[in-house]
Amino acid sequence: MNWIIKALMFLIIINGIHSCKSVSQSIYPEHTGDIDFDPKLDKKDFHLCNEQRIVQYYSVKTDYLGERKEIYKQFQTKYLFDPKYSNESGYMTFRFIVNCKGETDRFRVYEIDEHYALKHFPVPLKDQLLNIAKSLNHWIPGKAEGVAYDSYYRITIKLVNGKIESIKP
Repeated sequence: MNWIIKALMFLIIINGIHSCKSVSQSIYPEHTGDIDFDPKLDKKDFHLCNEQRIVQYYSVKTDYLGERKEIYKQFQTKYLFDPKYSNESGYMTFRFIVNCKGETDRFRVYEIDEHYALKHFPVPLKDQLLNIAKSLNHWIPGKAEGVAYDSYYRITIKLVNGKIESIKP
């Protein structure tokens, strides 16, 4: 009987040590692609329904009113081509969160050239496209079993010679 108590105490101590390790901060996000709040970039009044459960857009069918066609139309209508960027080609991806109310924030930008190497587009060009992405305000939150979810979304723009060639949500 005494050995049973000692074994239980040993298991409790081991479990406690393991729990302490899992509480420590990790430098890596819990899931690949997580977007943590950055006070320098993100709105302080942007609220999530569940910070611990942000899903991918395709798992709950997050969408935009008018779907991909409307997103493309918004970019084509608002984007002002500047000839000084006519040698700029590659891909610009905006990754962000659509919350359960259809509001967006936590935009992050990823840039690569047409050969998939890291690239930095000119800041005014990047900012113009980012502002268009931020201006999209008819998001339909994704739902599963009638419950609206916060979700990650992305829009990838292919630029060829400074002009928008395609947009992939």
